[in-house]
Amino acid sequence: MEGTLRQRKLAKAAGTSAVGTSVKNAARRRRHGTVPPALVRTPGAAWAADGTETAGRRVRTSGWRSSSRRNGTDSGNCAGGRDKRWAGRDAGRGSAQGLRSGVNRTAGASSKAGVDTPGRPRRPLSDLIDYLRACTKTLQEGLSAREDEAMLASRAVEEIGERALAVASDQRGSKVLERLLRKAGKETFDDLFRQLMAALPDLAPNQYASHVLESALASWADRMLSETEASRPQTDPLIAQCNALMRDGAWPALVEDACASHVARSLVLTLGGFTTGQDGEGKAAVRAGQLPQRRCEHLPEELAESRRAVARVLLNLLQQDETICLSANASPVIQLLVRVLRDRKDRTLLNQVCAAIVGAPSEPAGAAPDAKRCDSLLHSAAGSRALEAVLETASAEAASSMFTSFFRLRMRAMTSGGAGEFGLYLAQKVADSLRDEPQLMLMLAEVDLATCLSPSAVAPQKVVVVRLLEACLRLQTGFKHIATEVFRALGLRNNSENHKVWPTLLCLEDIGGPEALLREIASESGKNAGGGCQIHAKLRPLPAAGPQLLGLLLRFPQEVVQPLNLGLPKLLEHQELLGALAREPRTARVLEAALKSTSALLPKLRMRLTRAFTGSLGGLGPHHVGGWVAAALWRSSLGSTTLRAKFAEELLAVEDELRANNFAVWKVCGLNAAKVRKEEWAEQQQKVSKTKRIFNEIIDGGDAEAAQAAQRARLRAAEDAADAAVRTDPTIAGLLPAGEVVDEEEQPDGDGSDPVAATGGGDGEDAELDRLFDKSGGKQRKRHRKEAAAAADEAAAVIQKEQTGCLAARASGDASLDEVLQLISGKAPGNISKKQRKKRRSAVAAVARAGAASGSEGD
Repeated sequence: MEGTLRQRKLAKAAGTSAVGTSVKNAARRRRHGTVPPALVRTPGAAWAADGTETAGRRVRTSGWRSSSRRNGTDSGNCAGGRDKRWAGRDAGRGSAQGLRSGVNRTAGASSKAGVDTPGRPRRPLSDLIDYLRACTKTLQEGLSAREDEAMLASRAVEEIGERALAVASDQRGSKVLERLLRKAGKETFDDLFRQLMAALPDLAPNQYASHVLESALASWADRMLSETEASRPQTDPLIAQCNALMRDGAWPALVEDACASHVARSLVLTLGGFTTGQDGEGKAAVRAGQLPQRRCEHLPEELAESRRAVARVLLNLLQQDETICLSANASPVIQLLVRVLRDRKDRTLLNQVCAAIVGAPSEPAGAAPDAKRCDSLLHSAAGSRALEAVLETASAEAASSMFTSFFRLRMRAMTSGGAGEFGLYLAQKVADSLRDEPQLMLMLAEVDLATCLSPSAVAPQKVVVVRLLEACLRLQTGFKHIATEVFRALGLRNNSENHKVWPTLLCLEDIGGPEALLREIASESGKNAGGGCQIHAKLRPLPAAGPQLLGLLLRFPQEVVQPLNLGLPKLLEHQELLGALAREPRTARVLEAALKSTSALLPKLRMRLTRAFTGSLGGLGPHHVGGWVAAALWRSSLGSTTLRAKFAEELLAVEDELRANNFAVWKVCGLNAAKVRKEEWAEQQQKVSKTKRIFNEIIDGGDAEAAQAAQRARLRAAEDAADAAVRTDPTIAGLLPAGEVVDEEEQPDGDGSDPVAATGGGDGEDAELDRLFDKSGGKQRKRHRKEAAAAADEAAAVIQKEQTGCLAARASGDASLDEVLQLISGKAPGNISKKQRKKRRSAVAAVARAGAASGSEGD
């Protein structure tokens, strides 16, 4: 009797309509001692007949949120170190993912369909769903051809028939239907898509069918990327349903419903031509609040008109309801809308929507926003996200107006934590939206960098400083001011503090010298080239903003970050520390920035940093992070033949491991040539080294483009001087033609180059005689004159090249420079070859023969 009662209680608990209710009932029974602790039901399990748990509830990950509508939980996925702070946003309003909407959708608690429990009949759709699951299992295992997959999926969808809406609303059937939608053929997909669109108002609020609608819209957008018009899906069902929603006034209810708001997001994305892909590769971008990368470029015009109509409906909703952006369900829809309008260049609608969000009038452009409404958005989780989207997409006038009339007055409170828990994130977005130097200087005057970089500062405060450094680099201004303030805020004022510049910047606090960066020495599995165990130093935990800030300072002008140059020699004394920095992802990027030719480090110090890694490349090359540092070291060693030879030897010692684990380093360093053609490779490295020493100002100094332009100007001046010197030679002057003779047949009408016509002399008889003689023998004389002119030009070119080389040699006085110049210009070094002498003699002989022939004809 007790067992039967327990089974009835368990069956009753299994039939509860919500997971939350089931969990509460189970907890209540446990507190009262009705159910043993081992039999307390969890949301992800179903009850079997004997009272044990079975894996019945399936966690849904379809759509753009992990499982919010199906299991009642939803975790945040926030970029830029916002996970913990976003948890604060979720307090009191549910959890958030996707676009951080904060929706917590109630999940059903139906047990696993198809499990025969005592006294409980099978579901009506159990047999059909079992068949569909078998088909999807076959599709997952893979078939020989894509056509076979499409045929199997289409047959499975056809088997559903009129029960498609029931399957879409079923817990087990919805997931199966999503997979079949992606594989079905065009005709089958069009039929099913038409059914789903027609029933969208009824299916969208359903916690399972809403996922099916999202997948159907994503698959429709993905099929629109097809190159052929015949394989693209029909647009009529989608446009008709959007028009019906506008006609019935259903959009407000759609964007405010917990489940239907996700369908509204999918509609906005689909009308914009965006797709998350068949495999959902774009879902991560949508979870971060951004648009997917895949986009259809050839959207039909009727679809664009439907998008604009939907935007106008949502614009009216914003103008009528000031709290719409404060809704956790509606705010993500508005965020996607403004980003889609910006991407599709709908600037007029975008400006109107942005103005409606902040309470500013649409006209004139750049009007001041409503401070009260912006304050409410600033202190709201969903509203702050909408405000960030406005800062990202608004026009320059609107962003400037918002900064001047609202954000500037509150910037000190926002960066110090006095404007709520979301003010710091908005301050980061404001720094990203700065458009000119005056705005940057005004924000720097309002932000207290000492507070943001203090040991008690939270991570978002430090990120604000990183965003300001990025703004300085983007606008190319304010370098000296912000660099000085950063060094002062970290206590790096005097030269006596230079030895701890690098560790202080990495940790954003005073930890002492570089040795304090090491935490411990630990052994890792594996063996090095010598056969011993690899022993690598470990870094202490570093804040995420520290390496970012140091990497940005390395891109500043050299004269404003002198402490970095003064503190580097102390860092180079610790070989183990350098290896640990090269193996950590964030600090490895710092080393790569320091090794670039455009970094703020002096060239000599950069070479010292490169030499400090001698003996370490064998361990760094095969490493998945250290390999990129090894490639940067290889590029930085350009010009040092000895150092490159050592690096090549170290990397070739671990050739097998390098080719297996990090083949990119093998290709970047060109180690195959160093291994196969050693002598040729060594000679090439020597030539490159000599070229770099001579033209060091182009490779390492200042503006490379300006140096190249100056070099081209010098070469042109040298060519002009050489040409003038050649023409002063009497022999060459005699060989050059006296002037160009233009034949009358080639001369255009009305040309004034005729000698007789130009001087105005001669009469009609002389001109007539000239024309008669030209008809008889002009062609032969013209051919001889052209041959003579060509031979003279060739001879002049040969002598000009020789004299140009002599002039360059006299100007340089350096044989090495002459050799390098000839190497760069593609000439062989050394004296004139026999072939060149023979060519010169042939040219002179041709000139002599042509002159003799011309003289005999004149006689």
